[in-house]
Amino acid sequence: MNIATILFTYNRPLHTQQVLEGLSRNSVLPEKLFIFQDGLKKEHDEKSWKEVSELIHSVQICPIEIIESQDNKGLAKSIVDGINYVLKDNDAVIVLEDDCVPAPDFINFMLQVFHKYRNEKRVYCASGYAWHINVESDQYDAYFHGRMCSWGWGTWKDRWLQYNQDNNILQRIMIEKEKSIELAAWARDYPNMLFDRIKGNNNSWAVYWGLKIIENSGLCICPYKTLIKNVGFDGSGVHCGLIDTYRDDLDETIRDLYRLPDEKVIEDSIYDNFKGDLGSYLVHYNRKNISENVIIYGMGNFFQQYENNIALQYNVVALSDRERNGFYAGIEIIDISRIADFVGCKVIIMIRDMNVALEISNELEKKYGIDSSQIVLGTELFK
Repeated sequence: MNIATILFTYNRPLHTQQVLEGLSRNSVLPEKLFIFQDGLKKEHDEKSWKEVSELIHSVQICPIEIIESQDNKGLAKSIVDGINYVLKDNDAVIVLEDDCVPAPDFINFMLQVFHKYRNEKRVYCASGYAWHINVESDQYDAYFHGRMCSWGWGTWKDRWLQYNQDNNILQRIMIEKEKSIELAAWARDYPNMLFDRIKGNNNSWAVYWGLKIIENSGLCICPYKTLIKNVGFDGSGVHCGLIDTYRDDLDETIRDLYRLPDEKVIEDSIYDNFKGDLGSYLVHYNRKNISENVIIYGMGNFFQQYENNIALQYNVVALSDRERNGFYAGIEIIDISRIADFVGCKVIIMIRDMNVALEISNELEKKYGIDSSQIVLGTELFK
């Protein structure tokens, strides 16, 4: 296999230097390193942009090719165009951004994954970053899951060829019950991320890749101990804020052979540990012993904030929202006109705006004949 490594840069010389130093310390060096520098956008970036340019032109750790854009493409277009360019002549690619510092065995791990699963078409993505979940490794050094990670990651050419910016992909996923379960299990944030992408509020390329993997029931693999440290949460990046949450200690271990799973399955413990910020609580909690059936109206931020409480207390038999249809976490999203068909079910209106919530309550009573005793405002339940 021809396996290339890409580094995407712009105007952060100190971060870029850390990534390059990390690469130079790797137990296995890249076969070839492609370095992309996005074009200058603002005049006040010029000094730091030139510093990055000088830095990348001094790299001598392995064969390199530098591609400097004449125009400012932005991160998303830079990454997609860069991967497409490199995969014209390579079978797989390792992707680093200028804030993803690799551990000494990162390249070695990625190469072993690429070779082991090169013919396993269901394995779409490998990453050196270890998710923040509370599971311990047993017989393996890595595990399968369903959430792609763009921090120190890679894929094969034949799988990347399926990538496209398809704004209809979410609708296709949500009309299928089983796929809606996978979406909710791994990426309950993807719908809002895609909506914001379509509206122009973000410039994410990764949401399309993550949704494609879920649509195709794909697998991702990552180590139990992180081989990538993201140093970009210092306020210097366009897409990263100022937080400490993701500053992990790198695994410095050098391994001749990584113990990679033979069976392409996701363990139940992995599913369970993704609930919360990434995965839906409704997927993971066993609600069979909860006798009170409810319908939830409203699936916005207020619902997401209290989804854990709802999943623990109630058996949700249906959801309703004017802006959504299909399924969420395997639960059907019904039109408001169908709520009355669920006789005896309490309706919890999960809308924070009291005026809007009362309008919905009045509509349920007067238009659809639902008794007021069966309607509860979420703002009263969750204060």
